[in-house]
Amino acid sequence: MKQALSIVLVSIGVWSSSCAQTTLPSSLNAERFQALRRVPGHFNGGAWNAEVDAWNGAKHRAMQALAKQAVEQGASTAELQASMGAPDETVACPSSRCETLAARAGPGAAGAQALWVYDWRGAHDRLVFSLAGGKVRAAGWMLAGE
Repeated sequence: MKQALSIVLVSIGVWSSSCAQTTLPSSLNAERFQALRRVPGHFNGGAWNAEVDAWNGAKHRAMQALAKQAVEQGASTAELQASMGAPDETVACPSSRCETLAARAGPGAAGAQALWVYDWRGAHDRLVFSLAGGKVRAAGWMLAGE
């Protein structure tokens, strides 16, 4: 399935205040993401590498799973960082940059105090987490969509 929009942010979570557990255990997806994050792909000046560059490649799937888990569990920022490492970009809210990204994130991003951005394929395609009260409230993809 191909995305036709030039920029699209696909919501993968909704604002939730009821979370029974907030622990992100060490997982294969976290380990896989951490390892693949260090591999330069086509969008980071390296050669094409299907594991890091392809739609539904290993890095993309790991990021999807980690984002889904973080949103469903209302993970703390410490848990998110333990799982995914430091973000590639942090955006303080309110700010014009936050407004730009949050406007694309949908209703889950309303009231964000910060956004954490993780690169999938360089700054070309990115995963954005909306944070408030020290917890993940929503996550979505900012895709180039070519």
